[in-house]
Amino acid sequence: MSESPALLRWPGAASWIASVRTGLVQAAGERVFERFRIRPPGANRTDDELWLGEILGTRSHLTAGELVDQLAADLTSRYRAVRAFHADRPLDPEAYRRHGLLLSTPARLVGEAQELFAGEEAALAALLPQQHLSLVDGCVYLQLDRRFLLHQSIFYPIYGSYFLLGLAIQLERATGRPMRERLRARGVPTVAACDVPLTLIPAEALRQLCCQGIREALASAGEGPEAVTDFQWALHQPLPPQHVVSCRHPRRLTDPL
Repeated sequence: MSESPALLRWPGAASWIASVRTGLVQAAGERVFERFRIRPPGANRTDDELWLGEILGTRSHLTAGELVDQLAADLTSRYRAVRAFHADRPLDPEAYRRHGLLLSTPARLVGEAQELFAGEEAALAALLPQQHLSLVDGCVYLQLDRRFLLHQSIFYPIYGSYFLLGLAIQLERATGRPMRERLRARGVPTVAACDVPLTLIPAEALRQLCCQGIREALASAGEGPEAVTDFQWALHQPLPPQHVVSCRHPRRLTDPL
């Protein structure tokens, strides 16, 4: 079977959302929308399939797991890749186009911290053992909706790293000297648009993407997703440079801190 040429874009995935709605109705009937209004989804995505089981109801022809399996198979048959976004403050704004997206590792983060906070070695040595570096080991994070990175989760283009931002705040408290300005003065705000092959997306993240389609299909009355979507997932391998299609450098970002 030849590779599908289609690219899933968000917002604008109206045709896929329409097919998700059709699958919901075929499985559970029109009353699925009434149950959705009574029981909207929670914020914790790990509960999505449990929630979906309640929305489908006891008379559904499919279980939540079976419906997600069906949607995942349909998604991978329709699309070869999904457009996603990564925000940071790289020193070289064209690095993503040359090297792709690299994994965040403790060694890289500690090295960046030591370079960035030069002159604060004593305070840094006291703080680094307290940091939870295992939480970011071996991942690179992608966001489905570019607007979310520019209007809601804007710490990445302003500061580059939640880890380094948290460390800067702790250093300010420990030393009484400004540290966040070092992050703001470093690098170039960058949002990289990436066409991520579906074959690179972990199976659980792909299932959650299907659940996001279900959320949108139930909420959007078949018009496609328009509200800003908070959907992030982690790749556990670098994204090669051929999948980075553009880099933009937003200006006039409002710093919430």
